[in-house]
Amino acid sequence: MLIPQDRQVRLALLLLVLAYLSAWCLVPVFVHDSPPLDVVEGWVLGQAWQAGYYKHPPLSPWLTAASTLLLGRNLWAVFILSPLAMLGGLAALWVLARQFLDERTSLVSVYLASTQLYFNLLIPEFNHNVMQTPLWAMAFALTWLAVRGGGVWLWAALGVVLGACALAKYSAALLYLVLGGFALLRQPVRQTLSAAKLAACALAATAVMAANLLWQMRNGWPALHYLGDRLGHADTFAGHLLNALSFVGAQVLAVLPILVVAAWALRRSSQPGDKHNSFGIDQSGLGQIYLWVSALAPLAICAVAIVLTGNSFKSMWGTMMFTTLALAFVAWRPAAFSRLFSRRAWLAWLALQVVLALVYAVMMRWGPVLQHKVSKAIYPAAELSAQLDAAWRQKTGGAPLRTVVGDTWTGGVVAFYLPSAPTVMIDADPSKSPWVSREHLHRCGALLVWRADRPAPPWVAEIAPGQPVASVQASVRGHTELVASMQWTLLPPQANCAIR
Repeated sequence: MLIPQDRQVRLALLLLVLAYLSAWCLVPVFVHDSPPLDVVEGWVLGQAWQAGYYKHPPLSPWLTAASTLLLGRNLWAVFILSPLAMLGGLAALWVLARQFLDERTSLVSVYLASTQLYFNLLIPEFNHNVMQTPLWAMAFALTWLAVRGGGVWLWAALGVVLGACALAKYSAALLYLVLGGFALLRQPVRQTLSAAKLAACALAATAVMAANLLWQMRNGWPALHYLGDRLGHADTFAGHLLNALSFVGAQVLAVLPILVVAAWALRRSSQPGDKHNSFGIDQSGLGQIYLWVSALAPLAICAVAIVLTGNSFKSMWGTMMFTTLALAFVAWRPAAFSRLFSRRAWLAWLALQVVLALVYAVMMRWGPVLQHKVSKAIYPAAELSAQLDAAWRQKTGGAPLRTVVGDTWTGGVVAFYLPSAPTVMIDADPSKSPWVSREHLHRCGALLVWRADRPAPPWVAEIAPGQPVASVQASVRGHTELVASMQWTLLPPQANCAIR
């Protein structure tokens, strides 16, 4: 049932995979000269292999570090992660769709889901938001399978996925609220529950997230402090409403392709009175309720929370919220969407991916050039790192470079391209990089880097007092008039530095 038997469906799925990887892995690799900020941060944190970090849970940093270990520290290793995550989400969506629809209409829902901007234009920068999407999709699929007669082991598998959601980002609490609310408020679902099933789910989830929760407890819940710093706040009720409208409006723009196609398909439907899915959704409407709740409840809860608290949410926090929106539309009126299984629709989808990939290339590569700006995407980090590596070797007599000190981007992108792959002490702050101590810096030395267009941070004088400051610079690929520069100094290593 889950493996397509229809040859045309198999070919269409293969087209989706190949086109997706081409558009959202190949294009970023050829457009970028350096990884995006969140990718660099993920690599910096992940290479320390900690149970927790000061911002977010560890899953996406772990995956970023693991990918670079397998494929090397290069753009291919980091840009393959997002399209693979999205394809994983679409695969889970296919599993869910097949519970309600035939193969061809299920394929339509998968293609339609991939048109939202959270599945293409906004995903090359792999981070915690992106990582949530496949896990939320898996959670929605497994929840439906579990409540429709799954045994204890299926509930335990759901618990593993729910625990992994928390390791991706703590906004998994929103997912728990949606799924828990659906289970408690729908009597047919409550009747399927048992103590053994719920215990298996809870124990599996707890086992997955336990190490990270213990880390947060022992370190004073730094992630909560970080979240508090990220939340803006409006003082008036009008400001509350404006914040809510801003967040909702951003989400509508992100899913606009789905809404446009759905409106077109429903308007052209020759069977507008078709209320039920002829391919398997139960006539009680439980399946339709589940799909619409999973598609719309997260946004509704966030909007209410913003109105009540006045907090402002970042638009990208909605990345994972609309995984099932396309499926909800298709399952609601399958006859209206079945006609989209056609060569013309595939070509339209492919054209959309090409257009969005070109838009991304222009935004990342040529937009900064036209503005005469050296952005992170076109930053010549490899060239600057090579110069810094040569300077370090010359000044220290070839001593191994084990630590770079700098802000997340500057220190991280330099370390990413340095041959020794040194650890990074973020902002010289032990609370952000507890795996590096000041004592280690003074014993084994460090390279200190910061942006040339900013004053030297206070920690430069604290760590390396009296050391001379120098600079390196390099031109942007293909644009010699655009020059990036960086200042640096070093703390020489001592003879008693132990080889790690």
